[in-house]
Amino acid sequence: MKAVDKRVDQQMISTVNTLTMINKDILLGLLLIKLLLQLYLLIQSTAVNIHYIPYFHTKHLLLMMSHDGRFN
Repeated sequence: MKAVDKRVDQQMISTVNTLTMINKDILLGLLLIKLLLQLYLLIQSTAVNIHYIPYFHTKHLLLMMSHDGRFN
């Protein structure tokens, strides 16, 4: 009877360890998804700024240039 109890205990420990590993993997996966989403949102917000900045700079440069191409 003791051998059966010991085997059941080993099986329970193994099951708990497996579930713990699965939980850690799930948490790491969710953390990775969260980080990727944050990176995506950061890139999106930066992309908007990058799109606008050259437009304004080009507009300013064109306004500052005289007709012969020199800067005022």
